Amino acid sequence: IRAAAAEGYARLGEASDVAKLQPAFDDEKKMPARLGIAFALVALGQRSTEEFAPLTYLIHTLNSRQYRGVAEPYLLELTRQPEVRLAVYPFVAKSTKDEKMGLARIFAMTGDREAITQLEWISKDADPEVASVGLQSLRVLRTRLN
Repeated sequence: IRAAAAEGYARLGEASDVAKLQPAFDDEKKMPARLGIAFALVALGQRSTEEFAPLTYLIHTLNSRQYRGVAEPYLLELTRQPEVRLAVYPFVAKSTKDEKMGLARIFAMTGDREAITQLEWISKDADPEVASVGLQSLRVLRTRLN
């Protein structure tokens, strides 16, 4: 229920709600609720890329087999906002295998012309699985943009 409530705050778009949500994010122990609150905080303007920031937390959750299915749709929705997408780009260079693949899929669906550079970089990754996902995502993005 806390995760759904946080999503509601995100969609209401009241920046003043950040003051209520930040302490909840810091204190929350349950993963689904914490992810929902992270989503809300980023949606309400928290674009920090520091180690324990909500956006960083969502990206690192792409490493979790159990919760990547929650984090990826949140990031997909968030990166429709150009400001969020720009904040995510620097993560690509220092991402893990799972993070790169998740971000590639996300950029394929929400990226603009600037995302092509990120996907080209991912498609040249030393790991063939990552490179394959990057190349497929690059094709999807180029098709979408044309």
